[in-house]
Amino acid sequence: MAVLSSTRSIRPVVGAAPFRPGVSMQGVRRCCSGRASLACHYLLQTRLSGTHVTKYCCAAASAAPQAADGVTAYISHPVTEVEHVPVPLCKRAASHVEQLSALTDWRQSVLGQIQELKDAFEEADGGPGAGELQREVTWALDDAIAAWREQEQQQWQPCSWQQLGLELQAAGRRNRPTGDWQVLLRAPLQQLQRLWQLRLQERVPFQYLMHTAHWRDLVLSVGPGILCPRPETEAMVDLAAAAIAANPALAAAPWADLGTGSGAIAIGTARLLQALQGQQQTPRQRKQQQQQQQQGVQQPQVFAVDFSS
Repeated sequence: MAVLSSTRSIRPVVGAAPFRPGVSMQGVRRCCSGRASLACHYLLQTRLSGTHVTKYCCAAASAAPQAADGVTAYISHPVTEVEHVPVPLCKRAASHVEQLSALTDWRQSVLGQIQELKDAFEEADGGPGAGELQREVTWALDDAIAAWREQEQQQWQPCSWQQLGLELQAAGRRNRPTGDWQVLLRAPLQQLQRLWQLRLQERVPFQYLMHTAHWRDLVLSVGPGILCPRPETEAMVDLAAAAIAANPALAAAPWADLGTGSGAIAIGTARLLQALQGQQQTPRQRKQQQQQQQQGVQQPQVFAVDFSS
């Protein structure tokens, strides 16, 4: 049985190698294995394509594969291609139509299981209590639901679970029937059912099941083998901004996220440097940078370095 990790816990890095101090940024690239963190690389391509502030090296990344029944298996497998990085649930295309009544029945069933567990995980080993597990159910529904409609012939209305809950409350006050209501999901209900069995019975971390970690305004793809970013690390980008404000020359210096996990700090820092450069550049400098980007010329300034074996 896997050890439960709460939404604030991280997965330890195994096989970590010591960092050799005093090496240049080029030396950091040489002293590591050269395996790219594909989860980071995926985000860089989609969020920072064409910028000068990114260079990733030697991060070990793994992701859970899809089992034959479409359910994510809690087994760490190396990812060797960017296109194989799992897409976070909230970013998937919505194509699964389910009756709202079936979804609410499932929700009530899961909440009932949580009520039976109470705070057993928290009391046993500091895992999530009942309140945190209930919040995770809400987060899963928010990520899974894309739209709803009252009847099959109607147009879909974009919504979150929170918004849909308000619609249900309003319908209840007005005695409006909801038996025909449908929801458009980003994953089939059967898969959500299976994932939550893994969460409660196998104690698989919530982020790994959803392949999702929300960090600042980013959504990162995570899975076994990738550290789930801790909420308190969001302040690292603010600390970098404060350091640059005190010493503007740092904006042009190379930065390194040593011992990176998901690459969140490196990506956040890269975006910070990108924004600062845009504010400081003259129109001529911006035009030159655009020309360099069109030619494929980049000058990476942020390095995400993982020492995992």
